[in-house]
Amino acid sequence: MEQPLIAIVDDDESVRDATERLMRSAGFSAETFSRGADFLSSPGLSRTACLVTDLNMPGMSGFDLHRRLQSLGRSIPTVLITGQPNENVRTQALSLGIICYLPKPFRDDDLIDSIHSALRSRRASGAAVSPPASAAFDLFNTLEQYRTRTNQTLCCRKDRGRRAHHRCSVEGCP
Repeated sequence: MEQPLIAIVDDDESVRDATERLMRSAGFSAETFSRGADFLSSPGLSRTACLVTDLNMPGMSGFDLHRRLQSLGRSIPTVLITGQPNENVRTQALSLGIICYLPKPFRDDDLIDSIHSALRSRRASGAAVSPPASAAFDLFNTLEQYRTRTNQTLCCRKDRGRRAHHRCSVEGCP
């Protein structure tokens, strides 16, 4: 049986490396990313069983990354870690559906317990992505990479009377 893939997104290389070693020692497969955008464009995104992300990162925060995944229809149980703990942030994280909130430094066992909790919640919710949704997400991801590389505005127009995706500023676009 394939090991669950844990994605680790943190701008601090030492935290990424230590967390990756911990995940592998606990029997998980792990991939690390220094930025949320790198994770969103990774081939392993569709196989990710749990996301461990830092809250405060340049560009895209852990909250932004979680919201982006939700807006793309990707329900990946998320463990939020932060070096600047705050009760209001914790409350906001949990209200957004983030499974666990861990202030740094945390004990290895606390993170592993959080991962197990996230994986249980994934199984309980039946959060596996259906092949059509996964294919649509992969297509969107490819188009988004193209837009980023070429600085071209992309538009997915209505299909069978519904908009699968629409986020353009093309004049006259429905």
